[in-house]
Amino acid sequence: MSAKFSDSNVNGRFTMAELEAMPGFKRSGDTIRCACPIHGGDNPEGFIVELGTGRGHCFTRGCWGYLDDGPRKAGNGRRVAAYGSVPPPIPAPPKETPPDPARKDLLRRTWPTVEAAYPDSPAAAYLASRGIALDVARRGRVGFDQHGAVDWVMRQRVVFPLATFDGTPINAMGRIITPDDSRRRWEALTGAKGYYHPLGLRRAREERRTLYLCEGTVDVLAFLAGGVGTAVAICGTGGVVRHEHLRGVWRVVLCLDADEAGQNRGRTIGRLAQSAGCDVLQLTADELGASDDVAAYWQAQGCLPPALAELLAEEQCALDDDLIDEYARRYSAAHIAETLARQYARWEHGERSPQLRGMIADWEAFAAARAALGDPVRPQERPTADDGPDDSDTGESWIEEG
Repeated sequence: MSAKFSDSNVNGRFTMAELEAMPGFKRSGDTIRCACPIHGGDNPEGFIVELGTGRGHCFTRGCWGYLDDGPRKAGNGRRVAAYGSVPPPIPAPPKETPPDPARKDLLRRTWPTVEAAYPDSPAAAYLASRGIALDVARRGRVGFDQHGAVDWVMRQRVVFPLATFDGTPINAMGRIITPDDSRRRWEALTGAKGYYHPLGLRRAREERRTLYLCEGTVDVLAFLAGGVGTAVAICGTGGVVRHEHLRGVWRVVLCLDADEAGQNRGRTIGRLAQSAGCDVLQLTADELGASDDVAAYWQAQGCLPPALAELLAEEQCALDDDLIDEYARRYSAAHIAETLARQYARWEHGERSPQLRGMIADWEAFAAARAALGDPVRPQERPTADDGPDDSDTGESWIEEG
């Protein structure tokens, strides 16, 4: 796993004290000029910071970043919090352009049909050959469009549901499943693709967990098979992840394909994630070995790459007391209770993944620390910790109306 994401032109974070220490520091109104604090330049007017937004830009090497302390003044004169290294704990879900009602209705009507056709289908046999068991495919809402119910171009393909950040159906992707099929390997309906498994993105935000951002849908299934529920796919190097969707995610691990296009796209998304306040790591081509992507590695080895396994083990380690106290002060008792209730509900529905066990332990520690501050947390009764089946995800519910 590459070290913390870095590049000569990516963003950094800097404090006012660091700016004042740079050669040529000069403040005029809401603008600061000085030498670049990111690459350590010596041009006294090469770096400019707009205090209205907190954004700085280097004219020498193209570096850019955000002021890490404040507060600062917004463009309309209001006072706003500085863009710090830790994003707001629970950012409000961003507004998106509503999907086409006809498309949404089509997918909600047809998806139960293609899902029901999946077991014992050629699509199930294809994914089984890639190490994806039936229960994993079900959690990923995978289907088989035998007769073109979703669209004629999807007939005889394994199909994957694509949705907006909030889980509203917006598109579908289909893949051919036989080597003698002369059609294009992947097809999607017209319009924006959205995300595959946006539930993973929402969980990473709500629970401040690591997000594993993938290029392909089968990569996400490999993560689900490996017990990781916070994976999402952007569906190709042309896929889009929005800046506001990353706000609140603690760490983003870029797991795009090993080819040049995938690695370059990963670096671009890494810059975006850093600007959203995320810690960023990138899975390198060397760490994938001879495999093209995470799905191919899973198919060949039956496990996730060792670099990812190390990160998962790290995430399951207990938090130190200082960090527990920090989170207990940051989150309200009501928010801690709500988060624990969601996690308990997932446990009661059969999920027994190590990741969920670790999250429950962490949030119960936050609850205890919050109670020590005189603000007791009252979540629902804790479920019994038995050794049930290992189920990393409960799936999306976007087929349901409302």
